[in-house]
Amino acid sequence: MIPRKAAPGPGDPGEVQNGTRRTVRIATVSHTLDSDVAERLRYFAFRERISESAVIEFALRALFTDPDDAALGRRLRDAGAALRRRT
Repeated sequence: MIPRKAAPGPGDPGEVQNGTRRTVRIATVSHTLDSDVAERLRYFAFRERISESAVIEFALRALFTDPDDAALGRRLRDAGAALRRRT
């Protein structure tokens, strides 16, 4: 089982506490996206002057507010999510 990070709140990486910014730990990941989603992401990030990574992280944090992984998995599969294989 993958360890679960606590929900966003006080102590999040990058948060300023007592006048000092905490060290931000990041991981680089690479995933495939449908071309229409990728294009929308690029357009939105450019127009709003926000990094694509920040948009993706925000969306994933919002998705993972549901603590029930089984229910979240069902919702994703019901919406058509499945394993993807690179060809």
